[in-house]
Amino acid sequence: MLRDLRCVEMLLKSYGEGRGLDVNRAEARIVFYYGTCSLGSPWTLIREDLDGHFGAPVTESIEEVNQYFRSRLNALLASVEATGFRVEPIEDLVSEGR
Repeated sequence: MLRDLRCVEMLLKSYGEGRGLDVNRAEARIVFYYGTCSLGSPWTLIREDLDGHFGAPVTESIEEVNQYFRSRLNALLASVEATGFRVEPIEDLVSEGR
């Protein structure tokens, strides 16, 4: 994973330069949004770091999208259960807070 991250950093710099941008540096990070961070700093961001990192409330937008897809998935699971097939509730798989 770390090797891939370093490759992305090199490609980002090259991509920017290829677009005519004056690139001093390029940084890539892996976002561990839902769980335990398996790499250390400076290679990672966690959910709680995102707003500060980007200087904007991105977590709120991500959560809105998550809620949309969570509700769509719940509706799909309900329609499958209506056929008689038993499906565990999504709340057991993904909590509302995460």
